[in-house]
Amino acid sequence: MRAPRSTGKTSESGLPRTFNLFWLGQGLSALGDAMTVVAMPLVVLAETGSVAQMGRLTALSRVGGLIATAVAGTLVDRWRPRRVMLDCDVFRCCLMALIPLTFSLDFHPIWLIFAVGVGAAFAQGIFYVGHVSLVAELVGTARVGLANSRIEGAIALAYVFGPALAGRISAAWGPATVLGVDSVTFSISAVALLAMGHAASPALATDAVALAARPPLSSDGWRAGLRFIVAQPELWRLTILVAFSQFFTAAIVDLFIFRLKHDLTQGDAGTGLAFAIASAAAVLAAAGTPWLRTKISFHRLWGAATLVQAVALLVAAPARSFAVLAGAAAAYMAAMTTLLICQASIRQELTPQPLLGRVTSSYLVLTALPMPLGALGATALAARLGAGAAQTVVGLGLLATAGVAALLWRGDRGDRR
Repeated sequence: MRAPRSTGKTSESGLPRTFNLFWLGQGLSALGDAMTVVAMPLVVLAETGSVAQMGRLTALSRVGGLIATAVAGTLVDRWRPRRVMLDCDVFRCCLMALIPLTFSLDFHPIWLIFAVGVGAAFAQGIFYVGHVSLVAELVGTARVGLANSRIEGAIALAYVFGPALAGRISAAWGPATVLGVDSVTFSISAVALLAMGHAASPALATDAVALAARPPLSSDGWRAGLRFIVAQPELWRLTILVAFSQFFTAAIVDLFIFRLKHDLTQGDAGTGLAFAIASAAAVLAAAGTPWLRTKISFHRLWGAATLVQAVALLVAAPARSFAVLAGAAAAYMAAMTTLLICQASIRQELTPQPLLGRVTSSYLVLTALPMPLGALGATALAARLGAGAAQTVVGLGLLATAGVAALLWRGDRGDRR
């Protein structure tokens, strides 16, 4: 099947202007997400004082996201991705506003915090599937690598300022206030999606073949994507490896935050600064990944990035220094950014556009299945033996994953550039 053409007028960057509008909206929304990544665990920690409770919220959120992605592919392939994403933004805007509203009324139910966290993860699961499809629609498969790099760079830049800003707001007015700011950023993302209009993908809108390929809601959904993944050796092996790595890293943010707050006695502002430093490294990684992909094969780059993550965690595990822990977080996030760009680009390049939503859904379901158990296990281990010990186990798990990757891809002549 012919790859979809990019649509709309192009800017000087060579990407369509509609993509640049989408890019702007997602960058601003990512600023709120970056703040919430720090604020939500802080809310749980402030209310319960328990790293185990942080892990439970993370695990339940993973389950919510898993359920969402199981149905998202059919929704996105049936309806236009922009419409699905818009609905998700409106839902998350209203949801995130609930916690600061109830806290302002001196009502602090822990069940509401969990409900908001799980509900937001559910909407995020659907939104991300739409995001992958929309990017491919807007720019075409030939430029998805560049587009993904721009988006990951904007997200990483948001994480430079977001966590530090979240720490300051949390220290001054409490972490619940940060969630209110995130609610506003979802409204900004919704406005950007509305401003794109139906011209976001006119080629697909008038393509009778693409329209006919849209599945009915009663179709087998993510299982159609699963069949495609299994039939593609590159995607199948990648899915297995990402599932392994995500089992070990599901609670990595909780572990970093707990170590900063508990082991190093950092305040909210210090915690935000550590995440800002890590995100600055991710910005550089996003800018450099397209160049790296021209020099290093996908297989070698994926294995090297996973190895960098493992070494960073193992080096920092016994340390009780803010500088060492922040440096490890920076190396980890830079490698993660490279992995995300490469993985998304490979899926978009290999998958026909009418099937992309369901393939993304299947991929996310399979790779997320181990995450709830991984989050519970890592935080339970941290509660019993300390977050440093749990971080060591995560590092060893990633080291093993890099080894499995070397075995799966050994001598593979299909190594993609």
